[in-house]
Amino acid sequence: MLTLPRTRTSASSFLLAILTVPAALVVGGCSSSNDGGAGSSGNVGDPLRTYVAYVRSNGIASVFRGNEALQTSFQIINEAEGGMAFDYLGNLYQADLRGGDGGAILVMNQASSRSYGNDLGSLNPAFDREIFGFSTTLDEPRSVALAHEAGLVFVTDTGDSSIKVFGSSGGGDIPPLFTAMTAAAPWDLAYDEAADRLYATLADGTIALFDNFVATRPAGETGSITPSADGLTPTGVDLRGIALLPHGAGVGVVVSDFGLDANGVDGAIYVFDDLSAAAGLVRPDQMLRGATAGLRDPIDLVVSADGFLRVVDAGPDRVLVFPAGGERRFASAPGLSKSFENPRAIAIEPRTPVVEFSPASDLDAPVDPVLEIVALTAPAGMNGEVLRLAADLLTAPTAAFDPGLPARGLGLDVFGNVYTTFTQAGGAGPEGGVRVLNRVALERGTGADLAYDPSRDRALAIEGNPFFPVPKPVAPTALDVDEPTSLIVLSDPARPGIWSFGILAGPASEEISVVDTGMAVGSAEPRGLDYDAGTDTLYAAISNGTIYVYESFRGVMGESPDRTITPADSIGASQVSTSLAGLVHDRSRNLVIVSDVGAAAGAASDGALYVFDVVSGASGLTSPIATITGASTGLDEPVSIAWNGSSLWVADQENGTISRFDDFLTLDGDVAPTATLAVPDVISVSVKAQGLAPTSGGSIGQ
Repeated sequence: MLTLPRTRTSASSFLLAILTVPAALVVGGCSSSNDGGAGSSGNVGDPLRTYVAYVRSNGIASVFRGNEALQTSFQIINEAEGGMAFDYLGNLYQADLRGGDGGAILVMNQASSRSYGNDLGSLNPAFDREIFGFSTTLDEPRSVALAHEAGLVFVTDTGDSSIKVFGSSGGGDIPPLFTAMTAAAPWDLAYDEAADRLYATLADGTIALFDNFVATRPAGETGSITPSADGLTPTGVDLRGIALLPHGAGVGVVVSDFGLDANGVDGAIYVFDDLSAAAGLVRPDQMLRGATAGLRDPIDLVVSADGFLRVVDAGPDRVLVFPAGGERRFASAPGLSKSFENPRAIAIEPRTPVVEFSPASDLDAPVDPVLEIVALTAPAGMNGEVLRLAADLLTAPTAAFDPGLPARGLGLDVFGNVYTTFTQAGGAGPEGGVRVLNRVALERGTGADLAYDPSRDRALAIEGNPFFPVPKPVAPTALDVDEPTSLIVLSDPARPGIWSFGILAGPASEEISVVDTGMAVGSAEPRGLDYDAGTDTLYAAISNGTIYVYESFRGVMGESPDRTITPADSIGASQVSTSLAGLVHDRSRNLVIVSDVGAAAGAASDGALYVFDVVSGASGLTSPIATITGASTGLDEPVSIAWNGSSLWVADQENGTISRFDDFLTLDGDVAPTATLAVPDVISVSVKAQGLAPTSGGSIGQ
């Protein structure tokens, strides 16, 4: 297979290619396929996007993106021809055979915004990543499936008859988290996450069953199913694609059978209404085969929630669409046939508004109560811990996780991943970046998963580009995660500047932008920041007591702030702030809340909180609408704040406390917090939204 050249993404090409943010969350489809595929799609009536991986006559692998009828297409040149799976933000995971050079898993950011002809049409190190290298043990990966809540990627490897499991946040040359062996070469996967049961199609005509697959590591095969037309003798020959059927009381599955050869019309589709407790010889509830179905070599399939079945038939180079034929049944003959060059896999990505779109830790008016917060500690000379604790601050932390390197900044995404900034020793001195900690906001930090694991997590650092050299961050201390634009933005006081990266990039990445004019060590160091995708504006707290405002942050990548807001006294005559640290922006009210650590640590209660309105036009000396400071507040060195639209949580490094101020926008002056909890060495805090990493809704689950 031809490997395409990697290209650098400029600021202008990023702006042209990036996703336009909708008013509601557009939840991508979950479909896994291989040289086969499995999955289910969203609600009946959803507009569908259909993806077909194929290899063109020039040897380049492409992904066709079209509608339900396989029309109105764009192409994504992503170097891979294997099975595809989507998460609910539309990020594409795909198996890559690599033509004898080992195998890989490609992770491409928001496939719906990609097209042939722009920089983001191919794998791009500023936005995408791959799991590739000797340690992965990948030989001939064919299919991928996702465990959305657990944050895992499953891949079938026909090279050594195994199923390998990686963290969905992993990247680079990493070992599998665990490996399950199969009795014959596996082709495709379907995962019932609610029951923790994995179904794998095998080349010997059987379906391998793995119960408690994620809970048991490594997992062993717990049974098998053999399709049998009469219930007495095996019918399956070489099973390929598999998909869970949407709706219905039981766990329904549809499977494709490649057949004996590539010439006769001997391919078949088997439909099973419920395999949740099945084993051994099982009679299909429907079979599509023979001259009416016209199946020669069906290697992949996918089922949408409206009951349509789409099948990749490799022998005649086509995709067939079988209309719904009743509940969990399909028409006996295809209603549509579309020709492709050497098609290999298929997936669907429905676009379903499910919840209001907001970055996971950027809540202005949450629908559900915030029950937990996530905090980060930073003891001197140690890595510190990521903690989960009750939002009411009435109990001790319930989970603690070691990020593996000294960490300072903290952020969350909608998948339940935690992002921390880090510092490590480099060749010419320290270097800094971001660590992505897989599902730490959900389940890790207790039991056995207590520390950074390269098979699940990843570090993201600048690889550097010799043609476009830029300074690298040294010791970043704060970050913001914005899923709509797929951006991570971090600030570094040690080498003063603000960097932005792609969320899915790494471990070796390229920066998207760097701004550093007007910053200096000891006088104007960037600290807390918040990016508003709706207005494309970045707000940054600066150590000189001001707020830098960058407008058109993704457009005209200027190096100087467009506006500077300076907290002033009540008449706007003189500056009252000393050294700003934490910052949150409330987009629904157009407010900015900042914390001021005061003149020096240990100076009793000289910390403060300021609230500004009409931020879209504020500039220069600006009087806050509220100032919270004084002995009753307990604010000494408030370094980080978190906001949910009503309550404000404050991490005070000097006091070693997290405080909560309820009904915050009604407060002013010397007021006591609603609750305070001792958390020694705390340095950062973030709210944890409810409903992270859902396993149902949109295209996920049944």
